Amino acid sequence: MLWVFYGDVSRLSPEPGPLPLSAYRREKLSRMKPENARRQSIGAELLLCFGLRELGLPLPPMLRVGDGGKPYLVRERPFFSLSHSGTMAACALSDREIGLDLQRRSPWRDALSRRIFTPEEQVWILASPDRDAAFTRLWTRKESRVKADGEGMRRGFASFSTLDGAPDFRELWVGEYHICLCQPGIPEPERFECLDLSRIAESFSQRGAENL
Repeated sequence: MLWVFYGDVSRLSPEPGPLPLSAYRREKLSRMKPENARRQSIGAELLLCFGLRELGLPLPPMLRVGDGGKPYLVRERPFFSLSHSGTMAACALSDREIGLDLQRRSPWRDALSRRIFTPEEQVWILASPDRDAAFTRLWTRKESRVKADGEGMRRGFASFSTLDGAPDFRELWVGEYHICLCQPGIPEPERFECLDLSRIAESFSQRGAENL
């Protein structure tokens, strides 16, 4: 199983209200001030809630956090990964460990590239006809890989190359955003859908999680 959902967070309220969000998410939101960051955080977990509801699992999700900072469901299945950037959020659900990253197209920066990419990856970016796109692609590969193995930022980005693991990645552009999934021998997603987050939030708020 591999499902991927994504959506625009810009019309979401920055307040969680009655949404079926986890205690983990609500605690994070209590420390978060920028409104767009709050919308991103809410939107990402709303996508998770939608997926869990599609699977017939109870809400709100009960989450725990691993040593690398990656949240997991207490029930352990399905595995999931969340990401957000700009006005977009995304969620992947799978029956195996999965890493997902979503990034808005970012300008190539030589100094940053030297810090986070291997020499091989730097050469690859410099040889690309579109360095901004190449930079963004490798950034999402790095992020999705450390999310997949649960290491988080404890694993230095420059310590590994993402050019030798093509079978482990699924990538695509959605407008100016790049989405990358990482999983050994990753299959094609069974579902890959853009969802209307404002309508999902309205449904949860009006009818409650059990009736969605």
